[in-house]
Amino acid sequence: MVTKKEAREMKELDKIWNDIDEGKCITMSKKKFFREMKNW
Repeated sequence: MVTKKEAREMKELDKIWNDIDEGKCITMSKKKFFREMKNW
């Protein structure tokens, strides 16, 4: 049995994989990634 939380996570992961398949994601260096994370 899947919990509501697990169902939400699976839905979000499905959206992420669809974005990747459609080429909507970007690639960045580790340095830039951590710089972006600090802005969150």
